[in-house]
Amino acid sequence: MNQDWSAPPPWPIFYGAMAIERFVFHLVLSTTPLPFRILNDVNSFIEAQCLIVAAELAIADHLGVTSSKSTKELATLTKADADRLCRLLQNLVAHGYFEEDTNCTFRNNVLSSYLMENHANSMKPIVLHAGFLYKQFSNLHQVVTSSKPFASKFFEDLESDPVERDIFARAMKSTAALGNEAVVRDYPFEQFDTIADMGGGIGSLLAKLLEVHPTVHGVLFDLPGVISDAEALWKKERSALLPRTTFVAGDFFNASTVPTGLDAYLFRGVLHDWNDDQVLKILASVKTAIGKKLSSRVIIAELTPMHEGERLAHHLDVLMMSIGGVERSAEQWKALLKIGGFELEGFTNTRSPMKVLVAKPI
Repeated sequence: MNQDWSAPPPWPIFYGAMAIERFVFHLVLSTTPLPFRILNDVNSFIEAQCLIVAAELAIADHLGVTSSKSTKELATLTKADADRLCRLLQNLVAHGYFEEDTNCTFRNNVLSSYLMENHANSMKPIVLHAGFLYKQFSNLHQVVTSSKPFASKFFEDLESDPVERDIFARAMKSTAALGNEAVVRDYPFEQFDTIADMGGGIGSLLAKLLEVHPTVHGVLFDLPGVISDAEALWKKERSALLPRTTFVAGDFFNASTVPTGLDAYLFRGVLHDWNDDQVLKILASVKTAIGKKLSSRVIIAELTPMHEGERLAHHLDVLMMSIGGVERSAEQWKALLKIGGFELEGFTNTRSPMKVLVAKPI
């Protein structure tokens, strides 16, 4: 039940799985009556909210790997109403989460086990963070109907809220775990001596990169509160990597705080948070930090949709729009990088939804 999905599959299996997933998705769409498709889509928020509440109440953690519990027992543990909790869990059972043994007695199944805190690929932090995103997403109508540049206070809100910041950091760690190993193994990072993980959070990607490439030195760069959390975590859990790691607190909108003269500046799932003008300011900061070292490279790991209808990329693009960002195609990156004083050298596919783009200063 606690299978680790972080290791990337062999290339043939990866491409085969993606093809099967697309085929099944379109098969379901083509065989579902159109009115029911609309009902399913518009009601999907109900399942999402039920998942969030189940995660907030730690239902999967209380059930554990093998035990069954009645909602009366769970209600005592979670200070919830037993009848209403039963109805919520029955809805999740209808969507494949948990199993109901007898009336209002539940246990985990393989899917709901991913909501456990100690699962190797726990999705619980991502589900918890979704509650915060719902607040941000509530302004979507305003965003879509306005032609003015949209500036979100998403990161300011996170920086000022230690609890939510911790949930966000763990959510990013959970998300990254599903693609980090593919990114660090499928692109030749060993060619660089020192790499800065820009906006790297608590350093999940950098830690994996240093583990896979033992000759590389890393710089973890993020806001002061995040770096403070990261240093404490690394001293506790990643002490073996500390000799090859430098922690730098700063703001990539402030060029004077960006570490200078490094071989590579890596942005993994970061630049999609910002609009074009903001990305150009970030690139300007990096350009200043690079100085005359024209051998330095900017490495961007993003979803980067290459084909029409890539659902995950378009799904996240709307989410990014709600906080002021955008998912960009390779062509959009090429144009934006050129304005920022960089030339796109190419991109590398990985055995994950992520693609790695590399740019050189010009």
